[in-house]
Amino acid sequence: MSTEKSQSNKQKGAKAFFERFAKKATVITGGPGAFLGAVGFVLTWALLGPVFDFSQPWQHVINTSTTIITFLMVFLIQHTQNKDAIALQMKLNELISVTKEANNHLIGSEDFTDDELKVVQRYYDFLAQEMKLGTEVEDEFSIAMAQERHLDKMGHRKQDDNTNENTFADD
Repeated sequence: MSTEKSQSNKQKGAKAFFERFAKKATVITGGPGAFLGAVGFVLTWALLGPVFDFSQPWQHVINTSTTIITFLMVFLIQHTQNKDAIALQMKLNELISVTKEANNHLIGSEDFTDDELKVVQRYYDFLAQEMKLGTEVEDEFSIAMAQERHLDKMGHRKQDDNTNENTFADD
């Protein structure tokens, strides 16, 4: 039993180490310093071509190093993409779950089959067509509409009980 616990702790430790490593590596490799370093490496390699008489070993340096780096980066990028996708799905699920009008069947839709996704897509394609018939995009996404929605969210508008019209609250 203690051997199983020890194994479990080792696995958790390895996962935690990989998480920290992957997070730091993606931040570093996604930054301008990594790009400039890569450009510097390629320029140095190119400038050393005449020194090594453009030999096979000189060519192997760039081929081998870029292949290895690309191979390792695929795993880091995939790990980051998986984590981001899960986090995004959780955020969307939360928004669906707290929005009264939202369809709760969409919670977990990332697990739908291709056929199920096509059914849902047809539903939203139909709604999109209906919206095109009813309103213009410019009306729905106007600056005035954005300002109105912002004021609603910030609580700077109140409902006038007598006229059922929105009026601006005194600040």
